[in-house]
Amino acid sequence: MNNNKSILFFKAPKDDTDVDPYQSLFEDHSYNVYFMPLLKITYCNVDRLKQCMVDNVDCYSSLVITSCNAVGTIKLMIDTYQDETTIDAIKCWLTEKKLYIVGQTSLNALKSIATSIGLNTSSLSHAVVLGNARSLAESIVQRQEIPTSESEHQRQRLLYPCGNLRRDELPTILVQGGCLVDEVTAYTTSTATNISGDTLIDALAVKTDNGLSIPPRLDWVVYFSPSGFECMSHLQQTHPLLSQAKIAVIGPTTGDAVLRCNNNNNISGNRPAVSATASLPTPESLLYAITLSSDQDETVHKS
Repeated sequence: MNNNKSILFFKAPKDDTDVDPYQSLFEDHSYNVYFMPLLKITYCNVDRLKQCMVDNVDCYSSLVITSCNAVGTIKLMIDTYQDETTIDAIKCWLTEKKLYIVGQTSLNALKSIATSIGLNTSSLSHAVVLGNARSLAESIVQRQEIPTSESEHQRQRLLYPCGNLRRDELPTILVQGGCLVDEVTAYTTSTATNISGDTLIDALAVKTDNGLSIPPRLDWVVYFSPSGFECMSHLQQTHPLLSQAKIAVIGPTTGDAVLRCNNNNNISGNRPAVSATASLPTPESLLYAITLSSDQDETVHKS
């Protein structure tokens, strides 16, 4: 085992690229990288999504995407039907409708769909991409044109394919801002069951010439969602590899979940605390947050 720092991502590595972008970036910065999936994503309601996006394409002005999982269901819909009407409708959405997106990852997923149906990725250059749902919702409200009639108001309807665990923040801001929003539950999220210390060790074990090797310590663990932290909160507090590691989170929502879990469980002693928060759901933003936290710690230790 080398002397690099070790980081554990509580997510599955991407299976549609040679190397997960988090793995590639952090290995380039001398980290040993590990993955441990916590969540199972299931695409659903493909027929309902087709009804909105294909059969009633003219009823909407905008598409709101807050997760690449929603894009996954759109891709499944295209692959399921594969007819000219569906392809033409998706081309219409990507080139003629307003696109409001959280995160570069979701935008890249939409660009992949655009390429697969014969569009240039530049056709999505009009998309509004922001780092979190609140900022996106506020931007949508600000950009909404004041309708001059009820029929015009109806044509400004937004389509929001989301998950079963979606937070209320975005749709609440939109509705309070006078927007008409149609939600479609496009995917469901369930947490892994029976997670134990053995599960963690299995995720960290690396085959070597001398057998399996386990890192002597974890410098960082990274949570990507509130539900991910909630299913790991007990182990995070009690397992020595986790309890000694610093916690990084993707976005303030996951950070709030750490604090909320502490308060709800009346945790005493070694309370999990967030040391770094990525302002954007990207590997680069996460690395910046972790590096900044590490630099601050070194400054404190030297003083």
